[in-house]
Amino acid sequence: AAPTDPPISIRPTQTKRKQQPKKRRRRRPKIKHSCINYIAPSFVTFMALFGYTIGLLGFLPKTLSNPLARLFHFCLGTFVVSSMLYSLWMSVNTSPGIVSETWDASLRSEEKDRLMSIELNERGGRRYCAHCGMDKPPRAHHSGALNKCVKRMDHYCIWVNNVIGYENHKYFILFLVYTVIGISHFLCAAMYTLFVESLTNFESANPLYLILVFVFSVFTLPMVILVTIFLAWNIYLLFTNQTSIEYHNNSGIMESLSSWRRSKRGKQLAIKTTYEHAYDTNWYENICSIMGSSPLIWFIPFGSFGTAHLKLSDGINYPTKNHERIEAINSLIISARAFPHDDDMFDVLTDSDDEYAQYTSYTAV
Repeated sequence: AAPTDPPISIRPTQTKRKQQPKKRRRRRPKIKHSCINYIAPSFVTFMALFGYTIGLLGFLPKTLSNPLARLFHFCLGTFVVSSMLYSLWMSVNTSPGIVSETWDASLRSEEKDRLMSIELNERGGRRYCAHCGMDKPPRAHHSGALNKCVKRMDHYCIWVNNVIGYENHKYFILFLVYTVIGISHFLCAAMYTLFVESLTNFESANPLYLILVFVFSVFTLPMVILVTIFLAWNIYLLFTNQTSIEYHNNSGIMESLSSWRRSKRGKQLAIKTTYEHAYDTNWYENICSIMGSSPLIWFIPFGSFGTAHLKLSDGINYPTKNHERIEAINSLIISARAFPHDDDMFDVLTDSDDEYAQYTSYTAV
């Protein structure tokens, strides 16, 4: 009889750590402190001051005859614009939090092993940055704009010409908050002015003034809608203690696990462990980790209040869920990646009782 091929054997991917590649030569960072790179923040500053001047000189005298009401709106507008511009330029000039090459020098081996086990790479090993030539601490990612690893990196923002990370994230969120409040205040004043001037004093109203107010209103309305949507997105990430990068990664993992559970092998194994974000403890602690320990300072960007959250963490250690729970979730992810998603391959694998028993014990978390 002709010899037959041996049965196909598929084993879970081993998590052996490969030899670390040689440290690459650093490229020059793309972000440089020059006048050209301040164009976008300067444009935002100009638009904010221009809208503030129009509201102060054009809307307040036309709409409010009560001196106290004028004083209130003047103080409100001044505080909002000042807070917005301060948060903007602090986001521009504050470092996002660069990971030092010796970030793990003071850690014991047990402490580092615990930190590195919170997040794993696709092969189930430690996260390693080939550009910086070092292990990446939890939540850190390499920034192409800075050519360095950034603590709790979120994204690169063109409007502030900087990377948003652990140390300047509060300034960025407050910049969005006060931008929405300022634009909404301006839009309400413009619409009220247009309403009062066109209905109560239509005959004496200046047509050119009404046209300008209408143009400002049409220009401001879509702007406030877009910024509000972006702010709502960042508030959701803040409540769940995720960065934009982590949300993208978590969505991919959950989609992969959902597909795996619907397959033949997923139904047969009936794994009950569900995926959860390791840093999502509760909504209050999630907000405090970025905005500060007290709600009284969440919306204050000035002075030490803007950096109050830095006292809660060093950008390396973060509050997490129970460590046993994290290990169970990571084991589930590794198992799903190690086993093929093809149902035909699963049928071949289950023909061998030894292979199937090994796999079921490997995924029992």
